[in-house]
Amino acid sequence: MAGEVDDVLGLYPVQDEQDGQDGQHLQDFLRQISQKPATSRSFSTLISAPPARLEWDFSVMANRKHILSRMTGRARPGEVCCILGGSGAGKSTLLNVLAGRQLTNRVFRIDGELRVNGRSVEPWRLRPRVAYVMQKDEFFATETPREAILFSARLRLSANHLAELEDKGIHSYISQLLESLGLSGCCDRRIGGASLNGISNGERKRVSIGVELITRPSIVFLDEPTTGLDSFSAWQVMRIVKDLALSGCTVICTIHQPSSEIFAMVDRVICLCHQRAIFQGPAVDLAKWLEESGRQVPRDYNPADYVMFLMETLPRRDVELLCDKSKMSRDSSFRPSAEGATAPQRLEPSKMRKGFGLQVWCLTQREWRNLRRDSASLKLRFVLTAFLSILFSLVFANVGEHPVLRTLRRKSGGLLQVALAHPRLQRVRRVCMRAFCPDVPLLQQQLQREVEYHYKAVVQVGFTAMFSASQPTILSFPLERSVFLREYSSNMYGTLAYFLSKMFVEVPLGAVQALLALGISHRCMRFQGDFLEMWATVCLLNACAVSFSLLIGCIVRFPRESGAIGPLVFVPQLLMSGTFIPVQAIPHFLRWMQYISFLQYAVKLLAIVEFRRTDPMLRRLIFRTMEVDPELTEVYIGTLILMCVVFALVAIKLLSGKAHSVY
Repeated sequence: MAGEVDDVLGLYPVQDEQDGQDGQHLQDFLRQISQKPATSRSFSTLISAPPARLEWDFSVMANRKHILSRMTGRARPGEVCCILGGSGAGKSTLLNVLAGRQLTNRVFRIDGELRVNGRSVEPWRLRPRVAYVMQKDEFFATETPREAILFSARLRLSANHLAELEDKGIHSYISQLLESLGLSGCCDRRIGGASLNGISNGERKRVSIGVELITRPSIVFLDEPTTGLDSFSAWQVMRIVKDLALSGCTVICTIHQPSSEIFAMVDRVICLCHQRAIFQGPAVDLAKWLEESGRQVPRDYNPADYVMFLMETLPRRDVELLCDKSKMSRDSSFRPSAEGATAPQRLEPSKMRKGFGLQVWCLTQREWRNLRRDSASLKLRFVLTAFLSILFSLVFANVGEHPVLRTLRRKSGGLLQVALAHPRLQRVRRVCMRAFCPDVPLLQQQLQREVEYHYKAVVQVGFTAMFSASQPTILSFPLERSVFLREYSSNMYGTLAYFLSKMFVEVPLGAVQALLALGISHRCMRFQGDFLEMWATVCLLNACAVSFSLLIGCIVRFPRESGAIGPLVFVPQLLMSGTFIPVQAIPHFLRWMQYISFLQYAVKLLAIVEFRRTDPMLRRLIFRTMEVDPELTEVYIGTLILMCVVFALVAIKLLSGKAHSVY
């Protein structure tokens, strides 16, 4: 790094005050900097894609309003084409249309043509074979630059290219790429994020470039690669971009306001103002064009800064005049297709993604790795589960034992059994109880309370398991949404593979949490049911809760929204479980909610497992009061499985819709 800075400083000429008329010396030395190689290793040895020359002529409308008006231009291999313009000028729209990420739909309408090496090509066909570096650098905080690039290689490279790299050593190739990006010193450090310290912003931007370069693209699109970086980090990134162009790639990027050093690396410029192009041509001709238009660039002034200020302050009428003058002097008129010109074979659309099994395996492997490295969150999940289980076990200690029942049986003898078997003898029973066992009614009331506490303890086990599994999961997709959209738009994997990978991690983790919670509760509360059957029921409830939580995460966009919606969804689950009020006491117009409450079905299964081996009197009492039918056990299990599948299918559909609506 120090040597690179010394090389740059050595290029600055010592000038007198009379030197450098109109900033000529300044522009000369900046051009000289831009021709130096960006890194010690050239990208030409790593990127062997055929050259691709782009030409375009199209207009874009959104809701019958022009977003881009008659946009004509070209970009050639070996050049850095920079799109300049203020906020709302249409830079990102132009870039997304060229990259095939903005297609005609109900809102957008694109009229025109894009050509690659003289052949007309639909823009979306370029998507699998171009590199698109987004403005925001979205990665998992716990993964390293090497792992991020390796993940992209496994899911994006074709079988032939992947086999070729495996023969040469894919890890060796990735090491060369990291060295060319200047990431050798941080390749095994965690990328980091908002809550985890990691590499710098400039290094993170270079990781974003490396993730896309692994596909050996012919065309590289970058959306404001210098945004959020300090001047030197931005210069480093643009040096790499320049080296990409020198290796034979066609590079198109948007920059909000480039510095003098960065502007000196640009070969072609497209200036957008009010959704129209007022200039397109070589960057060295920008100052001359402004002078011919009566807007001379001040001495020692950055032409990019001047034209940006000009575009933001000029009235629309003056902009129209500049656009008319630009049309007369434009050097990139759209020409007919050349005979015999063919598009590069690498730019043919990919038939399909990688195999579904490979997608699920790579995603699941990454999920487990990120979960393992986020040790603080993982430990917190188990600590909270253990704490809540211990707390509820202390509250409901020995609730499974009913000493009052034994006392009641001893005092009532066989008469109670006869009364239960023959309801017509209730009057006889009451008379006998008053005469021989005056304290039996009090014991019956106490037994009723014990049975209620016993049932509430069972409900609490189910609710704790549901909440422990759903609370972390409900935040997972909103937090990972930007990473998913970036990778999905790059055709790495599908929504089904992503969803299944989440389930394959969260469901086993929830099963372990349930084992811990039930191991504490079952012994302390003196449950009577079979431990493995209760654990299997809780695992089924966890799977349903995870599926439902992912559905909520797919509906919302931000974590704070999922935190607000979660209680609105899970509190009715608890109300319909019969803990606070029997289901038959709920108003009729709300009683339908019990049929979509998966917690209610799980609690009924837990009640069947827990009470079917207890005293027949207790079993009949609890089953009659809570409307539990042991003969419907298979129905309860099937309903839970069906609800889990339905929640998953709806979540996958919403996930796919969100991805298509963005890209």
